[in-house]
Amino acid sequence: MDQQSTSQNSQAVDYTQFPDERGHFGIHGGRFVSETLMAALEDLEKLYFRMKDDAQFLAEFDRDQQHYWSGLACKIVR
Repeated sequence: MDQQSTSQNSQAVDYTQFPDERGHFGIHGGRFVSETLMAALEDLEKLYFRMKDDAQFLAEFDRDQQHYWSGLACKIVR
């Protein structure tokens, strides 16, 4: 199925526009996460917005991506 789908009302839905700025998926959607995880998710979201523009964090993240995580084969897949 492509990025557009047709609902029962024959109205096209452009799924590239979701989630919105609150993390919602249209008029019926909220965050698709268990209520028991909401507090942890909200904490993570606050931390993300605090750190996403922090130069020191981004430099450390880039270094870790280059040397430890991204695209490197690990012993499990060798």
